[in-house]
Amino acid sequence: MTTLATGSAETRVNTFTSGAQTWPAVTGLADGGWIVTWSSESQDGSSYGTYQQHYGANGQPIGGETLINTSTIGSQQETSVFALDDGGWIVTWAGRDAQNFGEVYQQRFDADGRKVGTETLVNEFGTGDQRTPVVATLADGGWIVAWESPEVDGSSSGVSMQRYDASGNKVGGETIANTTRAGHQYSPTVTGLADGGWVVSWVGAGDTSYDVFQQRFGSDGEHIGTETRINIGTERTQFIPTTIALGDGGWLVTWTSDDGTEGYNVYQQRYAADGSTDGAQLTVNSTIAGDQFNSSAVALADGGWVVAWQNKPSDDASNDVYMQRYDAEGRAVGSETLISVTTANAQYSPVLSALSDGSWVVSWVSFGQDGSSYGIYQRHFAPDIRGSGQSESLRGTDWDETIVGYGGNDVLDGRGGDDTLIGGYGNDTYVINSAGDVIREMVGQGTDTVKSSISFNLTGKGSVERLSLTGSGKIDGTGNALDNVITGNGNDNRLYGLDGKDVLNGGAGNDTLNGGKGADTMAGGTGNDTYYVDTTADVIKESNGQGTDKIISTVSYSIAKLGNVEHISLSGSANISATGNALANTITGNSGNNKLSGGAGNDKISGGAGNDTLYGQSGNDKLSGGTGTDRFVFRNSEGKDRITDFDATGSDHDILDLSAVSAITSYSDLKANHMHQVGSSVVIDITSGHSITLEHVSIKNLDAGDFLF
Repeated sequence: MTTLATGSAETRVNTFTSGAQTWPAVTGLADGGWIVTWSSESQDGSSYGTYQQHYGANGQPIGGETLINTSTIGSQQETSVFALDDGGWIVTWAGRDAQNFGEVYQQRFDADGRKVGTETLVNEFGTGDQRTPVVATLADGGWIVAWESPEVDGSSSGVSMQRYDASGNKVGGETIANTTRAGHQYSPTVTGLADGGWVVSWVGAGDTSYDVFQQRFGSDGEHIGTETRINIGTERTQFIPTTIALGDGGWLVTWTSDDGTEGYNVYQQRYAADGSTDGAQLTVNSTIAGDQFNSSAVALADGGWVVAWQNKPSDDASNDVYMQRYDAEGRAVGSETLISVTTANAQYSPVLSALSDGSWVVSWVSFGQDGSSYGIYQRHFAPDIRGSGQSESLRGTDWDETIVGYGGNDVLDGRGGDDTLIGGYGNDTYVINSAGDVIREMVGQGTDTVKSSISFNLTGKGSVERLSLTGSGKIDGTGNALDNVITGNGNDNRLYGLDGKDVLNGGAGNDTLNGGKGADTMAGGTGNDTYYVDTTADVIKESNGQGTDKIISTVSYSIAKLGNVEHISLSGSANISATGNALANTITGNSGNNKLSGGAGNDKISGGAGNDTLYGQSGNDKLSGGTGTDRFVFRNSEGKDRITDFDATGSDHDILDLSAVSAITSYSDLKANHMHQVGSSVVIDITSGHSITLEHVSIKNLDAGDFLF
């Protein structure tokens, strides 16, 4: 599996913007968050002070920026930061003491950002300014600090080291990393290795110019082998190395080299766990015009790494920061990528750190962007995951990313963030967690399924056939023009099929199922469900004991064979009919001229607008014609029915159709033997136990024209 990356928005780290904020460093924490440190001009009341900002795993600041150094004498600069095993972190910097000498200091923090103890002096020796400290954690939970120390090795300057255990106690004294003591040794970088040891790299005086050297140390602090030159070419100057440990136990060194033609380029050399070179020395940057320098690197969870650097074009235009990703085999993944969104003025000194979820953060210095001189900015990058072509499960992070399945029956789960999911060929499953997730699926690439914990619409999401709602929320699912299978979760869902011959399964909950166009099959499951029908070819499936259910239809529809659906309602304005079943139905017409039949059961039938015909049929029914000239049809032995709004007056009066009632032969028979006033209602007795009641009707307002025999 290979990965590219999707970047977040560009954000400013520092809130104090007066003066210059420079020299950033960043480290990822065990909880998925990270720390950015930097130097800030005049903020602590002196020249420069060191500050930090803590971020949570969601990328949001935890509290505000805080001062790292306790002493504010003179300038405190050149921060380095590294996460500790206990969830906290350690920060080192170069600062001034009371005698105005440059010293190396450190301050430890716990997982909540509280200082552990006080700031402490790291270096023991050195007569001049101690500079450019770097820190890295070791496998035993401790850490190692390296820095440039003038005259410590008897020459211009050397690289000093001090080791600490997990409790913060010094392990032995200050030692010198470099063996060569002539000339100037400077710009150290250090990384801890999986075997408990570490590697220090630095710039030192070579045969004809400055070269990059390294020395490996074992877990006991003893040298392993001798110091070695990393760069192959020695004619030109090499400078600014970075060293990182890789997942296979080896390490990687990057640096800048003057190529003698176009300018400076960034190079890298990989080393195996035994210290041997692993592959050739390679140029990192693809763009060679101008200068490429100030490199930084970070190892990723998949065994690969990312290198970032600063680009200064040959036309002296604005500097920008770029990065290049590599897989675990050392192959470049994609092409070099511009990191900064803002490209005006100068962007420089990028630094990198990996996060626990496989993503990474880049921080850099930007000139003029914060309204002052220099500010610290950052972007988060999540790995874009690309499958192998086989059936596999591909999971993202809590950030925005792109996941590509290629071939195989893949499961693509972006997790958090707004993700782009591309299944490719095969029967793929997309797991949706954000409204901003994008699905790309072409026609003919298999039968695909979306599993969504939020309301989701398949329209515009490519050729996806199936949608299944997950979780426990009240969410909706909408199909597309294909033949969809849409399944609800255990809560109240609204499922829409749109075009095609769809299958809708509500599951538990009070669901609304609308198949849309096409001959759809809908099963509400348990709960009080509502079905929308637009063709007689629609099929409703309801089992006994699954709630009180309702059908809303724009066409003539019968529930006579649907023994577990209780209610039917007509919508629209067409002249259509509805037929009930043996249950106690509620049947409602639309604004057209409807034919409504109750069937067996004690039904409630309402005609609504239009000239409707109502058949109560068996059972004790309650009938309401609504507006319009309505017709109420009765037969022998149909129970005790009630008409709540019989209109016996005017030219548009209602009709009581008794033509199928053999016990009543004429209006005179009706009036003499069957009809009488009971309170405010007229009661018509048909046979023993069977009657019709006209509520709120006076017998004197009735005449032969109100009846049909």
